Amino acid sequence: INELFWTPGGNPHLRPERGYTLDGAATATWKFRSIQFQLNGGLYRHLIDDWLQWVPGSAGFWEARNVKKVEARGTELSLRSSWSNSRSRVLFTAHYSFTESVVRESDVAGSAETGRQLIYVPYNKGGGMVTLSHGLISIYTAATFSGFFFTDPSNSYYLDGHQLFDAGITLQGKKRFAPVLSFRVMNLFNQ
Repeated sequence: INELFWTPGGNPHLRPERGYTLDGAATATWKFRSIQFQLNGGLYRHLIDDWLQWVPGSAGFWEARNVKKVEARGTELSLRSSWSNSRSRVLFTAHYSFTESVVRESDVAGSAETGRQLIYVPYNKGGGMVTLSHGLISIYTAATFSGFFFTDPSNSYYLDGHQLFDAGITLQGKKRFAPVLSFRVMNLFNQ
């Protein structure tokens, strides 16, 4: 609905997306001594006609438009590992995705975007988190990264990738429905 009617930038002349998707995934779980592991992996491929995309407009506002044909394909991986005893727990999670989203055909003849990555879609993204818990106290640190991404349809200009780091501490009450006290710092290094 936003793509059609948002003011400014909505486009009431948009066509609905149509397409085909193929997804496959697998999970492996195992235990080594007192450490549990879970590995998830997946592949996908999407062939979409009339892909809906928000792009920077000439008046300084983002505008919705259709891209005639887009092929998006990639892989996603995640790992979860945990160790615990009667009072303590360590949890580690990590994830990574590779995404190639290419304009296969444009509504504009001879467009520079044909055969190129969609704007603002990074090829690489990922992150991880470590949580240490002891009794009622938990502390965590997390990191995410995004690879570079193009900012124009011809893929001539791009923004460098970036990383974000977060950290926090949580104190859980003793009773079943007890309050939680939490302190978090997002974007720890202000980058």
